[in-house]
Amino acid sequence: MALGQVVNVIVCMPGTPTRVPCPAGQTTKVVQAYVIDPANAAQFEAENEAFSTATAGQYFSFGLSTVLFVWLLGIGMGSIVSLVKRA
Repeated sequence: MALGQVVNVIVCMPGTPTRVPCPAGQTTKVVQAYVIDPANAAQFEAENEAFSTATAGQYFSFGLSTVLFVWLLGIGMGSIVSLVKRA
C-alpha cells in the first residue's frame, strides 16, 4: 500500500541565483522526492508520533528498576547458597 508517489519537485539550494522564486544567494534545482498523498497524511502522522520525554523516562525507570531488582535478587540468592554451603 503506497502512501504517496515519487515526483519531480523544484527546491531552492545554495548557488548562483538564476531564477526568481528563490531567496537571494540560492538557485532552483529539480530533484525527485517522495510526496505523501493528502488522503494518507493522517495515517502517516499517526505512525510517526512526536518523541515523548515522559514516556522515554518511564521506560528507562522501568528498565533500571528491573535490573536493580534482579541484581538484588541475585545477591540474596547468593547469600542463601553460601549459608547452605556452610551448614
